Amino acid sequence: MARHTNLQRKRMWMLLSLVSDKATFKGYRLSKEEWKSIFCAHLYGNKDLPTRTFDIAQMVDFQMYIEAFCIENNINLKE
Repeated sequence: MARHTNLQRKRMWMLLSLVSDKATFKGYRLSKEEWKSIFCAHLYGNKDLPTRTFDIAQMVDFQMYIEAFCIENNINLKE
């Protein structure tokens, strides 16, 4: 499997920035890194999973999971 692309990595951090700027977790604002850990824990069962090891398909799944969270929480993805 091919490792994810730099463009995918940049897009992941853009999505995490949106979430970090707009969403709260149990009433608290979290950093991009904290949100990444939460999404990894929910999707893959491991909050410490390094996204740098994701292949292209895993990164697509991860981004789709973040996008679904954004849609469910009324976070505009076009910002």
